[in-house]
Amino acid sequence: MLDNLFEHPEFREHRYWRRQRYTTNETIITEGRQGRELFLVRHGMVRVTGCAQLEQGGAIHPGFCDLGPGNVFGEVGLLPGLTRMATVIAVMDCELAVIDGAGLLEFFDAYPGVGYRVMLAMYEQTANRLDQTNRQLLRLLAWGLRVHKIEDHLGTGSGVAGAASQLTRKAG
Repeated sequence: MLDNLFEHPEFREHRYWRRQRYTTNETIITEGRQGRELFLVRHGMVRVTGCAQLEQGGAIHPGFCDLGPGNVFGEVGLLPGLTRMATVIAVMDCELAVIDGAGLLEFFDAYPGVGYRVMLAMYEQTANRLDQTNRQLLRLLAWGLRVHKIEDHLGTGSGVAGAASQLTRKAG
């Protein structure tokens, strides 16, 4: 996704980005905190996790996905005022390119052709992740309906119950 960016002679290390190493289980970004950086995995693997509050007062931290070399995360760092939507930890020792969000937008202003291609690729990645998240959510809903025997009372027509029921049968 960022190949065009890192190949550009003016997108210099220490000006727009820096290399940073993280050790296994080290937190890279934390859900709810602000940050103006985005990250490219150069070597190693990271895990994107969330925090689900339980009714009993505890919390669990499920992993949404693992990202390896070439994957980008933390894109919300391009948008001032937004907080991180997930926590990301190193699954193994890794090296990341840490990209300054404000500097990147400045670079895009100077080189709009490169900026357009990179933003288009990030938009495509975001759309793919949203689609994957929607599918996971529907599978989870279908599972919950099946386990609690609620789907029998909702029917299998249209809407969430129908979609969840269809996914239940496909996941089967």
